[in-house]
Amino acid sequence: MTVLIVEMTLLIVVMTLLIVVMTVLIVISTDRREWRNLIMGLKDWIKKKAAEVAEEDKERRMRLERDIIMALRQVYDPEIPVNVYDLGLIYEVKVDDDHNVYIQMTLTAPNCPMADYVVEQVRAAVADVPGVVSARVDLVWEPEWDKSRMSEEALVELGLDAE
Repeated sequence: MTVLIVEMTLLIVVMTLLIVVMTVLIVISTDRREWRNLIMGLKDWIKKKAAEVAEEDKERRMRLERDIIMALRQVYDPEIPVNVYDLGLIYEVKVDDDHNVYIQMTLTAPNCPMADYVVEQVRAAVADVPGVVSARVDLVWEPEWDKSRMSEEALVELGLDAE
C-alpha cells in the first residue's frame, strides 16, 4: 500500500510540473494548435501512467494472494494429514485495497474440539505473510463441507476416490 501511495504522489508531482510547463508554453505560444497538442499529449501520458500504476497494483495483489494461499497450505487440520486449503476448508479469501485480508472457512464437523486452534492457526499464518496488514477469519457452517471440496492432491493423500 505504501508503494502505491508513493507512486501516486510522484505521479501527482510530475503532473503538476507538466501543467506548469504547459501553462508557460501556452503563454509563450500564439499557436493554439501547438498548445492543444501539448494538452492531448499530457492527457495521454497521464492515462498511460495511471494504467501502469493500476497494473502494478494488480500484480502486487495477485502475488499477495498467491503468498496467502501458500501460507494456508502450511496449516494442517490436526486430525487429518492434509492442509486446510487442499482439504477445502477455505471458502473465500478477500484482499482489500489496504491489504487487509478476510477469510471465510469451515471445518469438517461443527463439533470439532480443535476449532479455535485451527481458526487461530489460519489467522496467524495469513497475518504473517509479508504485505498483509491484518487478517480476519470467520468460521461458517453454510454451505456444509463435504469431500467434493477437496483438491485432487488431498483425495490422493487420504486414499479417496476423486469421483
